[in-house]
Order: sequence, then C-alpha cells, then structure tokens
Amino acid sequence: SRPACPDPSGVWVVDADTTINGPVECESITITNDATLYVDSFAYGGAITISANTVTVDSGARISGDGQGYPASQGPGAGSASGWHASGGSHGGVGGHTTAAPANLSYGSAFEPAELGSGGGSSCSGNGGGAIRLIVSGTLVLDGVISANGMTVPSCSYCAAAGGSGGSIWVTANVLQGAGKFTANGGNGKYNYPGNWDSLFSGGGAGGRIAVYYQTLNGFEFDRSRVDPGTTSNKNAPGAHGAEPGTLMFIDIAANDLYVFKLAEFNAADGPFAFERIIFVNDVLVKGEVPVYANELIFQQATLTCYQNPLTVPIEQLVFDLDPARVPAANEFVFDVADVTAYGPVTTYCPVIRINENRPSSAFLDDLSMTYIGTLLID
Repeated sequence: SRPACPDPSGVWVVDADTTINGPVECESITITNDATLYVDSFAYGGAITISANTVTVDSGARISGDGQGYPASQGPGAGSASGWHASGGSHGGVGGHTTAAPANLSYGSAFEPAELGSGGGSSCSGNGGGAIRLIVSGTLVLDGVISANGMTVPSCSYCAAAGGSGGSIWVTANVLQGAGKFTANGGNGKYNYPGNWDSLFSGGGAGGRIAVYYQTLNGFEFDRSRVDPGTTSNKNAPGAHGAEPGTLMFIDIAANDLYVFKLAEFNAADGPFAFERIIFVNDVLVKGEVPVYANELIFQQATLTCYQNPLTVPIEQLVFDLDPARVPAANEFVFDVADVTAYGPVTTYCPVIRINENRPSSAFLDDLSMTYIGTLLID
C-alpha cells in the first residue's frame, strides 16, 4: 500500500516541530514557521522516503536527519577506541584516526546514497547522521536546510568523544530552486581530561553523501551545500589523520551533466559512467575503480588531488585517455574525455599524470592550462 500523508487532505503543513519514523507521501508538503521535520531513520531501520508533487522548506525551517544514524561505536563505518584514543565514524570519507584507534573504510553509494552514518569510536561519541530519500515530481523550493549531519557530543567529562559521520541525502526533483542548502557534515571530535593530556585523541566524523538529481534548475546555488568533515582534536598524536569530506554531487538529468564537489568517487557498483559534461568545482579528491567517460571535462577554479589514504590502495596515476578499451589498474584513475575546458587555474596533485590520447598532446595541455604537481608522462 502507498504511504499515508499525515494530513488526509494530502496538503501537509508542518508549522511546529514534528517527527516521522516511516515513509510519507502527500500532494504537497510545506515546512514553515521555523519548524523542523525530524526524520527518525535509525528507528525505521534505514532511509525514509518523503514523496510529494511539491515540497517547500521555508527560510528558518528544516528537514533534519541529524544524529538519526547509528549510535556511538555502531555502524559499518564505526570508529574504534583504544585507551584515550577514539576514531571518528566513516561514511562518504574516512573518519579521523590514529595508529592506536584506526578507522573503518568508507561505504555506501555516491550516486544513490541511502546508508545511515556511523557512530564515533568510544561509548561517549556522537551518533551518525540519518538517511533521507526525497522524491519531488514537481518543484522543490528549498530556502531552509535539509540535513543529515553526524553529531558532536555537546559536553563530556573524562572522555575522548569522537564525531559521528554524516548520513545520506538522495533527492530527485523536477525543478530545484531556492536559497537554501543540503548538509551531511561529520561531527567534531572533542576530549576533556584534567591537564589536557597531549596523548588524548578524538577523531572527527567523516562527511556523508549527498546526490541531487534535477531536470530544471531555477536559481539554486550548489556551493552552499556541504559534506565537511568534523574537526579532529590533537593531530600531533602518533599516526594521526584528520577526517575526510564526503561526496557531494548534483546531476542535471536533462543535460546529463555531473557537478562534483569535495570527493569524487566512481565505484563499479554505481557505473558505468558516461556524461555529457563533468564539472569539477574548487578542491576535489578523485578515486574510483572504473573509467569515467565524458564529452567534456570542465574545471572551475579547481584543484584535483589523487586519493591517497594509507588505509586503501592509493591513486598513484591520473590518466587522461581516449581509449575506451583501457582497463584501469588498481592504482589508476582514468578519464576518457574528448575535450577539456578550464575556467581559472587548475592544479593537479598526483604522483604521475599520464596523457595518452589520439590528438597532439600539446593541444590538450594548451586547453587545460594545468599546473602539475607530480611526474608528467605523455604517450
């Protein structure tokens, strides 16, 4: 049977704080009067779907899955604890960690995110973010916030409290407009102990995953949305690594364009990948298991960095190719692109940058105007 609308008329106005713990389907949903619609996805056991023809989130209002993921020390990306070290939860990226308290690897899908965020490593750590699936057949007007943030423990005594990882937000809308934002940030790590021992460590939670699909864009600005990692305390601890951002993607269904922020992850389970354009914005980490095809690769004031986390096989070689038969090695990331465009300077950080294509390499370099931090090989 179809999920019920809390208002039998199908027109649901949320003007006071309200919690849902299961799917909702209405003709229209409006969150107003600074109200928050809490999405209790942990109690439900997974992502909660909200469906409507129109959804409006007014300025000051919110749809929130904050802290509605796995509790402390739970989840596929749960942090660990050893002594006074606690690692942050992982999800879209890896949580902050040390040699004594390692982190789990990232998990879930960058393109169809539906997993709960994971809790930080110690018993007093923060919860992960929840999971929200939003389907809007008409217009999503987002002037407020839709969030699935991992949690920071507000206070603790004699503790090393790690942050929970951000959760999941997966949106499909015909029209996307408004001055609001989506967030799936990790929670902050914090500790409290008399004397503030230098040996204590609390890892930040990793960012979560956000994927927003739309047919028409009406003034919505992507760069307000965030999948930031939580802050990590005491980065001088042995083997300390800060938490990583999550994945943030906007997909123009009509044009088949992909806009990528923070961390670009292209895994085989989500593929194959073939786009008209891929647009990298600002600072982006890249990793993946399969080639990525596009007619045009666009860099907007971009810094492109090969993923180098020591817990995984690092990306050692970034390849620009026009050979559709190429199978990437475990340490390669391959772009099969026909053209490249750069708006502003582009810097690439990777041990090896390889250009292997069917046109003069000088033309490719002139088009891209890239600064290479690594070894450049031209085949």
